[in-house]
Formats: sequence, structure tokens, C-alpha cells
Amino acid sequence: MKVVCVHKNRFSEKEITIGKTYEIIQYEDSYGDVGNYFISDDGFELLYFVNDKDFITLEQHREQQLNKIGI
Repeated sequence: MKVVCVHKNRFSEKEITIGKTYEIIQYEDSYGDVGNYFISDDGFELLYFVNDKDFITLEQHREQQLNKIGI
């Protein structure tokens, strides 16, 4: 899944960029728990939470951009 950064509430300037697309990667730990992460701008793996207000899906972002131009 791809998401677009729309805020930086819990991240620093070096970690993410507003307007940039990030690939969300799913993992399973040794206990069988599943989670998601993405690679930050400075190369670190950061946890991604499904309800994170700092991101929207790429599809939502496209829809917003189309609405802005009236399509």
C-alpha cells in the first residue's frame, strides 16, 4: 500500500516530507503479531499505524487533487 504524508505531527523534519509518497510494508514478528512500517527519509524503519493522521492513502490523495481542480 502507498500513502502520502499530509502532516508531521509525530515526526521530525528529517524523517518525513509532506507530499511525499511512502510504501507501507507489512511484517510479522516472531510471536506472530503483524504490523506495518515504512522507510523514512533518513533511512530508518518507522512504524505505521492504520489510523495515523499524518498520512492518507494514495487513492485518497488523488481524489483530493481531482476535487481541487473540479474533476
